[in-house]
Amino acid sequence: MSLFKYLFLIFFVSILMACSYPAEKKHHEFNIVVEVQTPSGVKTGKSGVKIDRTDFENNNWCSWMCPGPKPIMKINASAVVVQISEDKRMYVLLTSKRHSNWIENHYPQTIAAVNSKYITCNKSISSPKYAPEKDLNNDDCYDMPTNMDIPYFVSFDDEANFGTMVEIDPFNLSNALGKNVRLKSLHLVEGDANNSDIVSYLPWIERLIDSERYAYFNNGEETKTPPFPNGIGRQSFLQVAD
Repeated sequence: MSLFKYLFLIFFVSILMACSYPAEKKHHEFNIVVEVQTPSGVKTGKSGVKIDRTDFENNNWCSWMCPGPKPIMKINASAVVVQISEDKRMYVLLTSKRHSNWIENHYPQTIAAVNSKYITCNKSISSPKYAPEKDLNNDDCYDMPTNMDIPYFVSFDDEANFGTMVEIDPFNLSNALGKNVRLKSLHLVEGDANNSDIVSYLPWIERLIDSERYAYFNNGEETKTPPFPNGIGRQSFLQVAD
């Protein structure tokens, strides 16, 4: 091997070593907890979220030649189920009007919010970027997260038929769920993450797959129009990482 080739090989191997991207793996577990005040008392629903994320260090000096890989995020989660009455359930999805994957798009805000004081009485805080400040129970406290937009709240006239989904205004639950029903709080709480039993109530979720434009069933033709509002698909109800 000529000296030139030898030096070039050393240079090439050195560049590859310098442009390696050490990986940092992170694991998070928490629960999304929703409390709803009803005439018969407070109804609570919760669902676990497990996040496994791999971040790669970026060697800026050589990123022009070999840009580093993007972070890898695997999420296991399901929508929150709140049993409002014997025959009525409300679902808080994993999708918002702004983001098809509410958890992923708000990382690391979701992690920072775990066990933080979502219900705040600090009237001096500035208006949040997404969600309006709301005092739902008139106790002079803001009852919604101030650093994230609010996920979809929905119910179904017929839970066996996904086409009967009704979007609910989280700040006016009584219109859809009955008189004197209101949201008390939505927060993230540290703890063992266990998925809700949403599939037992909405078994068609397991046959639903995500499309870039809309959701459809994999045993039939693609739907002509979206069955759900923008961004809502299978991952809005259930996310299972490989």
